[in-house]
Amino acid sequence: MRAAGPHQRGRPSRSDDPHPPGGVGRTGGPIFGPRPVAPTHAPTRYRRRGRGAEPTGSGAPRTSWCGRALPGARWGDAQDPAVDEPNPAGRANEGACRVPRLSAFPKCYMDEICVHKTMTLFEWIEMAATLGVEGLEMYPGFFASTDREYLERVKSRLRAHGLVMPMYCYSPDFTHPDPAVREAEVQKQKAAIDMVAFFDAPGPRTCRVLSGQRRPGVAVEDGVRWAREAILATLPHAERRGVILAMENHYKDSYWQYPEFAQELAVFRRIALEIDSPWFGVNYDPSNAILAGEDPLDVLAAVKHRVVSMHASDRYILPGHTVAELRQIEDAVGYAAILRHGEVGKGMNDYDAILGTLAGEGFDGWISLEDGMNGLEEMRRSVEFLQGKIERHFR
Repeated sequence: MRAAGPHQRGRPSRSDDPHPPGGVGRTGGPIFGPRPVAPTHAPTRYRRRGRGAEPTGSGAPRTSWCGRALPGARWGDAQDPAVDEPNPAGRANEGACRVPRLSAFPKCYMDEICVHKTMTLFEWIEMAATLGVEGLEMYPGFFASTDREYLERVKSRLRAHGLVMPMYCYSPDFTHPDPAVREAEVQKQKAAIDMVAFFDAPGPRTCRVLSGQRRPGVAVEDGVRWAREAILATLPHAERRGVILAMENHYKDSYWQYPEFAQELAVFRRIALEIDSPWFGVNYDPSNAILAGEDPLDVLAAVKHRVVSMHASDRYILPGHTVAELRQIEDAVGYAAILRHGEVGKGMNDYDAILGTLAGEGFDGWISLEDGMNGLEEMRRSVEFLQGKIERHFR
């Protein structure tokens, strides 16, 4: 059932808001006192597809246009010409100016930040500030605390470097057989939505949502139904907070035992394409399609009209191993040892075909880079590669 898509403006969520977002933390404790915040703008919807498509709305407002800063704009201000001026003078093809922006995700430093605690989030921010991206995608394990004072420090450090948090890599587990566990996961997903709203990035800002783990004994019909029910239960909260839920065609959370329930396209479609809401879409990851034994371009063709964000990575299986072998060893915590992340542009993905397809759909969301397994310089090369492809296909 379609949730109401508000094309009117509500109260902007400002960085100096004296009433911070509410919700529960990763362990169920409160982050802040709850208070609904009306979204600044509805997500982008297009009247026609293609690079000249006219947006009928926007996620959160922008502070730049075709790489140029808007006068007096700051993060969170409603200054986007795409919203306030549907067809501003001198911009005959405004759709072509709406280009994706790059974010970075430290796949290479997950254990250092989340498990071993040998790197702090602040240290990662300092490193990432040298990459030339505009945003950083976060993961719950990156945060040492959910206290307001700590989160304000993180927000301040991001803004000191001209960075925002437009994507939150959250991993709800909605396929647990116990209804009480699923309800707890719904509440945690709402808290994750609150986290995105608190950081107040320009849109379309997204919070990832997954189906859950592919546990032995869980029937496909049950898992699909449980996942859809849980996502639908969180959508009203996402709308109130001005955050789009982005369901990823995922492989496996780094700290899960079992792979993603909706890893295969046939199952993924039954959830992602059956939820019709302007506050819900797809986070497309081409590498995950490879791990499912599917063609990334076939997956994209099926979901391209719903893509609101993207993960950019290149995966490969170590020489001498196969996808079939991966299937035999993936039911263990973490990623299989034969699986590798590679430098973007040097793996199995055709980024010209991928980004060309998204450009044809009028995509203007965030693209988050997942790379750097061999160091920051590799990540820097991946950023430059993606910047070149965006320039080629979107400008």
